[in-house]
Amino acid sequence: MITFNGTDLSPYLIVNDIKRPILPDQELTTLSIPGRQGTFLFYKQKGALIIQVDVTIKAKDRAELREKIRTIADILDTDDELTGQLIFADEPDKYVMAAIEGSTDLNEIYKTGQGTLTFYAPDPYYYALSDDVFIYTTPGSYTFTRKGTAPSYPLIEIQGTNSGGVITISSNDINTIKFDGDLKAGEKLFLDSNLITAYIEKTTGEKVSVMDKLDNLDFPVLKKGENTITVSVENGATVTSVNIKCNSRWK
Repeated sequence: MITFNGTDLSPYLIVNDIKRPILPDQELTTLSIPGRQGTFLFYKQKGALIIQVDVTIKAKDRAELREKIRTIADILDTDDELTGQLIFADEPDKYVMAAIEGSTDLNEIYKTGQGTLTFYAPDPYYYALSDDVFIYTTPGSYTFTRKGTAPSYPLIEIQGTNSGGVITISSNDINTIKFDGDLKAGEKLFLDSNLITAYIEKTTGEKVSVMDKLDNLDFPVLKKGENTITVSVENGATVTSVNIKCNSRWK
């Protein structure tokens, strides 16, 4: 069974078959040269994920069939948010963000309708419904193990103080970024690796960009399995809380 955008569809339809590709389309950039066997492979990237779900809608009469179809249409229509969470019953801890693509034609025979729902996931990764979150209360190096099989881009929240000092954050001794802006007690510094942005949330709830207070855009990245995040302070800066939301994901 499937759940879409927070609604279980089992009261409205029967899932006959689900076609989930092992991987999304692999888009290759290549060059073929006359006289040379094979090709040069320059670049590879993942395309969107296309998931097809064959369904049957059953009702006691034509009127109920039309009512169910109207309800399903309302659930599947994501005009406001573009995509919604798509969850499959055999992987209830993961979701993919998707929207209906193409036509949704039904073959209707009396009080039964059959068709195929095609879900288009522009981001081809599955994410943890209950994400890995790690919380620490002092500067230092923190080693933890996250779920998932694909690299992920965490959201890191830091509380503390800074006025003239530096707070440095690094991941696995590879990605390192320094913040030298002002941070007052009660405020929160956010580093969003997914959106490649940084901001301070004031005690009033106002969010203020601090991208100009970073020394580079080398935001933290988490690999599958074990990771180490290091937070250090210089010249009077302090850190009282580090909250790491991993955005764990699967291929």
